[in-house]
Amino acid sequence: MAGRERRPMKAILIAAGMGTRLRPMTRDLPKCMAIRSGGTTLFDRQIEALRSCGISEIVVIRGYQGEKFTRKDVRYVWNHDFERNNILGSLMKAAAEFDDELLASYSDIWFEPSVPRNLLQAPEDIVLAVDTAWQKAYQGRTDHPPAEAEMVEMDDTPQVRRIGKISGQSGPLHGEFIGMMKFSRAGAEMFRKKYLEAESIFSGKPFQRAPIFEKAYVTDMLQYLTNQGVTVTCQPTAGRWREIDTLQDFENLTKLWGGTA
Repeated sequence: MAGRERRPMKAILIAAGMGTRLRPMTRDLPKCMAIRSGGTTLFDRQIEALRSCGISEIVVIRGYQGEKFTRKDVRYVWNHDFERNNILGSLMKAAAEFDDELLASYSDIWFEPSVPRNLLQAPEDIVLAVDTAWQKAYQGRTDHPPAEAEMVEMDDTPQVRRIGKISGQSGPLHGEFIGMMKFSRAGAEMFRKKYLEAESIFSGKPFQRAPIFEKAYVTDMLQYLTNQGVTVTCQPTAGRWREIDTLQDFENLTKLWGGTA
């Protein structure tokens, strides 16, 4: 009997946020389209990097200034609640896409193609890209200190023990979650199942480190999974990416790209 036909590999880009810390750049554009160097947007660079890894289907979750996305070679999902929810709620506007293996990523990060390529090769069901050389990126990064980073404590496996904005807490920190993760089909189904479970229990209530469930980060959901005994694995990467959250980050990125805005 022939095996199940393999569907095209899929990626989700979470691009609904307002990017207020990058104003005035983001006054009239989504964050990943406002970040531009050498005539190319961060959004276009992300798309091309993902395509180079063999990802043929890309879904973009849009919200703030969402009509400014005009590429025809991607699909779009609306998050009309972008002012009331957070990254987790935005991601799960695409819950219907969690029907097979996929890669999901924040849209405000620059990354070399090797980062998603290595992540896609990991065999585990839920795998996070974690920068183990994270201190280097924070040298001179005064507008976004480590206290705001989504840090990870992992064991020797390496599996997640703790994740989130935990730099001020006791215990070892082994890396920074860069905002990119891979799900097998089973992992995607588990993530969606546990999200719906958590939503039914915690809607309107505190959830992990979020004041209410609706304002939760993806890392809150990942911590919930870990607490529930679900294996969340780390794929270490030493650099090869940057987050662009502030104007200072943008200036540093243009130097890295070697271009001008």
